[in-house]
Amino acid sequence: MTSESKKVSAMHDAERWVFPVEPAELVQILRDHSIEKVGPFSWKAPRGDSESGLFLDTPKKSGKGGFHCEVKVIHYWKPGKPIATGTESIITLRISKARGKNAAVVMKCQMMEEYGAACQHFTEEMDVLLAELASSVLSLEQDSLVTAIPGLPTEQGHTVATMRETQDEIGVTKRTEVQDVPRPGHPGLDHDELIYRLAKAQEGEELKQADKSTTWRWIAREIKWNKGSHNAGLALLRDARARLGRLDPDDALLAEVAAWRRAQETRKT
Repeated sequence: MTSESKKVSAMHDAERWVFPVEPAELVQILRDHSIEKVGPFSWKAPRGDSESGLFLDTPKKSGKGGFHCEVKVIHYWKPGKPIATGTESIITLRISKARGKNAAVVMKCQMMEEYGAACQHFTEEMDVLLAELASSVLSLEQDSLVTAIPGLPTEQGHTVATMRETQDEIGVTKRTEVQDVPRPGHPGLDHDELIYRLAKAQEGEELKQADKSTTWRWIAREIKWNKGSHNAGLALLRDARARLGRLDPDDALLAEVAAWRRAQETRKT
């Protein structure tokens, strides 16, 4: 059995998380990710001469401000082609209000034998999303602290230990610590992702400079910021802008950002 097979076979029937956002905001984040095909929805797999990918079906409201969501696999006739041959529901998400302004998520996977790899991918990416949202909340709290206490250093290198809930074999809920995740923009961020964020921050700053009346929510949509235009996504964009502002004019990262943006423009033409 391969290591990947062992991971899949070890998955529980249900996975649980508590996200530091309201249920409606989490649903919007997932919808943004589904449209952009990033994060949990970035899974793709060849299927003979066709290709499969994940998307979020229309979320349905449930009681007390919660939501029921289905994640489906869509099969395309040929890789990269928009014509689909069918869909199958493989994941359900029950999102409900938790204590405070939090969202409790229960994820269940179906068709594990055929789509275990997709479910494993989705679970791991939900861990990543939780870490990013937790980091953005920490960033917002730290910014408030800096505002309240003049002179407090902004580079504190904090990490946040994110918590997720899983269910053991006998159905008893337990909490397990995932990992210490660096604040966005600090060492530990994937280099390609760092260049992407800096480039988008630079593009956003240019739009803001051209018209100061524009909102950052509008700018996030205009530059197609893949973290979304919700509050948590805007916090990550603000973090990228702060990181950009700390670079020296001759920093090598700026040359990489310029090259990345030129490559993107070339692809558009």
